[in-house]
Amino acid sequence: MQAVALRPEVLELTKSEVIPHLWEIGELDFLLNNTQQKLMDFIDAPERGDLIFGECHRKLGKTTTILVKLLKRGLKEKMICNYYAQSQKVCRKFVFPIMDRLCQTAPVHLRPVYRFTDSYYEFPTTGTRIYLIGCDSIKDIENQRGPYSDVNVIDEAGVNDHIIYLLESIISPQQLTATNAVNYILTSTSKMPDHPSFSIAAESDANGDYIKLTLDDNEDLTKAQKEKAIRNAGGIDSINCQREYFCKRLADPEIIILPEWSTSFERKIPRDEFYRFYHKYDAWDWGTKDGTFGIFASYQFGSGVLYCEREYEVYGNEARADKVGDAIKRIQKELGWPNIHKEIGDTDLDIIKFLNRTQNRKFAPVRKMDLESMVQQLRLRIQAGQIIIDPEGCPALIKQVKNGIWREGKRNQEFARVQGFGHFDGIAALIYLNLMVDRHTNPIPENYGISHSTHFIPQNKTESPFVGAMTYARRK
Repeated sequence: MQAVALRPEVLELTKSEVIPHLWEIGELDFLLNNTQQKLMDFIDAPERGDLIFGECHRKLGKTTTILVKLLKRGLKEKMICNYYAQSQKVCRKFVFPIMDRLCQTAPVHLRPVYRFTDSYYEFPTTGTRIYLIGCDSIKDIENQRGPYSDVNVIDEAGVNDHIIYLLESIISPQQLTATNAVNYILTSTSKMPDHPSFSIAAESDANGDYIKLTLDDNEDLTKAQKEKAIRNAGGIDSINCQREYFCKRLADPEIIILPEWSTSFERKIPRDEFYRFYHKYDAWDWGTKDGTFGIFASYQFGSGVLYCEREYEVYGNEARADKVGDAIKRIQKELGWPNIHKEIGDTDLDIIKFLNRTQNRKFAPVRKMDLESMVQQLRLRIQAGQIIIDPEGCPALIKQVKNGIWREGKRNQEFARVQGFGHFDGIAALIYLNLMVDRHTNPIPENYGISHSTHFIPQNKTESPFVGAMTYARRK
């Protein structure tokens, strides 16, 4: 804890008299416990940069710590702070009770006043404002464009689906001309296996601005309390316990769409002598609100592997049927495919008819069953090692199969929408691709690789090998 300079006459005051003085000078670390003080000391260190990331175990008190930091600065100087959480309701739920508790010891004239109309705290003596903002949607975040900000807090960043857009398109321009600007990202570890917050944490760590505090770092919980927390989380070896209390980045199999996926399925398959005969496919998930995603794949008949070789992902006006048709021709040519065995698209019949008529395609609509059954079929193929994805040709698809999650409360019913991944349209296209593959017809010619000089080849299928051999001998 940093030392607080007190005037000699203050040292003679009682505790009840000292506390108002500490509020007057904005030195409020006495409101923190020992573990929260660790976080505060890290935040307050002079060598910190302008983006500080704290990954902390559940119930450590990270919101308490950051609110104390905002009170300390807001009492000393005027500032504008935006406090973001996943929704306005959650933001208020986080902040209201903690702010009320923290300010119980504050002199009345120093206590921040909450303005319900515009949802911000105002400091009477400095004019500091702390706005409470929800990130329910891109539209909510877009509403924050323009205003200047000195400080931004993103609380529980691990469940914020729009964090990259928020940082790059809203916060960064706000602070372009700000002096002494700083941003704090605080979160428990995300359930999503490759959440954007992880890449931000890695960057902060490289800059020396990242701190991780696990249950082992907590000096304020008793051994019995820690044991109870571990027990209630499912035991020390459970995914929930390791993620929530020890900040391990482990995927929750209950929310992952394709939990069987492994990096061993991400590789390039060299073309063999039979490749030219293999059936080729392209499958599409068309979107208006979401993106349009296509996969180009070959079915390797001998090994039973569906090999995804190339992807194509577009949004908005670029998803027009004529442009997609042109892209298919281009990619087909780049892959060296003379023809495509089957094409399938989850879109309006009018678009399918247009492509077939004007682009000489042979698209068919998707014959769907319930989503859970379609996903289960794909999972079985993945588990058997029969889905391989080229990491160079399909980088976005690999990210989606690794990170695809179900919408909260809609497991086996609906994919989630996540910034950077959309509605996991690549997984949808892979599902349709898996359904359409002909796994029974051998595309390799019956007599490929054999000749009369090496094998007896009957003139017709009913001809006896003995009769054929005698006929051949007579000719000789």
